[in-house]
Amino acid sequence: LYLLDSSGSMDRLWQGPSGGPGLLRQSLGGLGGRDEYGVWGVAGKPGRPYRTVLPLGPHRRADAERTVTARARVQDAEADPHAALLAAFDVMEGLGADDRPQLIVHITDGEDNDRLTGGRLREVLDRAGTAGVPVTVVSLQNAGCDLDRPDRRIADASGGRCLDTGDDLGAALQDEVARTGTGDG
Repeated sequence: LYLLDSSGSMDRLWQGPSGGPGLLRQSLGGLGGRDEYGVWGVAGKPGRPYRTVLPLGPHRRADAERTVTARARVQDAEADPHAALLAAFDVMEGLGADDRPQLIVHITDGEDNDRLTGGRLREVLDRAGTAGVPVTVVSLQNAGCDLDRPDRRIADASGGRCLDTGDDLGAALQDEVARTGTGDG
């Protein structure tokens, strides 16, 4: 399940292959035709932290890319990563514990991480540590994966990875998605 930060601050990081949607589309190359995935645009009003860009299910890559291009939009709203991540864990839990590998990919500029402090961060970290679903955080800011940063702490607690501008984000994310899809993640 992809969580694409769609808050207003992402406007400067939206276009091109290194923008949020571009990185997401590149990573679809790591998925097969029977893999199930969806995309949420993370920004909204209280009580509605995301909107569905691509429903959860199997998709042909070309169709998914077209849908993301057409429907993913920067919103004049803030992101609530706390609420979106908790909702994503709920969805993954609802899918059940079968043999299919699961992954949450959170692509963000980190501008709304001020909403991930104190008890709200602790709640996400606790859930990440018990959900059994790795979270790969793609931080589009420098030093977004430093040890003390929320993005890194969430990835570590979940057994996932944190990727930031020090990495080749497109290749690293595609590799991470492919590894998870084959059960090697």
